[in-house]
Amino acid sequence: MPYQPKFFMKKYLILFILACLSALAVYYFIFIYKHTPEEPKVTITNNIIMEKVVAVGKLELVKFYIRDILEQTKENKYWFNAKVTLIITGEVAGCIDLRKIDSTDIVLTETDLTLTLPEPEICYSKIDHSKSKVYNMEHGEFQEAELIDSAYKAAERQIETAAVEMKITDQTKQNAEFVLRPLLESFTGKKVTLKFKD
Repeated sequence: MPYQPKFFMKKYLILFILACLSALAVYYFIFIYKHTPEEPKVTITNNIIMEKVVAVGKLELVKFYIRDILEQTKENKYWFNAKVTLIITGEVAGCIDLRKIDSTDIVLTETDLTLTLPEPEICYSKIDHSKSKVYNMEHGEFQEAELIDSAYKAAERQIETAAVEMKITDQTKQNAEFVLRPLLESFTGKKVTLKFKD
């Protein structure tokens, strides 16, 4: 077989190119890919401004944790009615606003202290979104966000209504007796009677 220098030149040239490409791939992997952070760097800049200061005098005495399954339907004139079902976990807190107490609510004698407290109220009600979820959605195309937002607002009102029906204010009064009366007796050394305004 006659000697073919061009054939061998091409063969070695191809091998040389492949070796160079392999070396570049190894270089990229070791020195570039390995040193590239997995996630891009994120820089956050913010400016916090105190908007207002509010004096808080509400004594939280009880908290109800409530689970609910809420179904809300929105009627559509030219399409199927949209329906969303939520599984809700929320909390409602009962408290007494101590700022409403004035000097006429305190009657002090040598041996007794009578304190008239304002009626208990609901401090707040809120949905725990980390433990709540959308269970089902029907015919909610193009209005999903609006339906879910509306349903969550309705759920927040509903858990507050449920807490009232479960007599959260009565439980707040009982807890006031358990918490406040012993505390006041230890401070004053007198027999304490708690009353609530009508």
